[in-house]
Amino acid sequence: EAAQKYKMPTRIPPEYTFPFLDIDDQVIVMLDQLDYLYKSSGKKSPFSYASYSILKQNESVINLKDKLTSLRGIGPFTEKLILKLINERDYSYLNNLIHFK
Repeated sequence: EAAQKYKMPTRIPPEYTFPFLDIDDQVIVMLDQLDYLYKSSGKKSPFSYASYSILKQNESVINLKDKLTSLRGIGPFTEKLILKLINERDYSYLNNLIHFK
């Protein structure tokens, strides 16, 4: 793939898009991008279902942060990534996958 040959990110890095999104959209975009990156490298991904579960809720992800693992598709690791994004605006795991795929 050209992106690998020229060492370009395969997705748009979050630092270029996240400042324009609210926190709910940031979480969904992060999960969707993680899903793409996992699947494109041949790994099984829980992130698509996690994204879908959050989208189905009628409240902000901030209000869900104490009960994330009760949602289908969200285990301890996914919860940790979501909470880091909510509490610290930290998306370093996604950024590392994008830049070093």
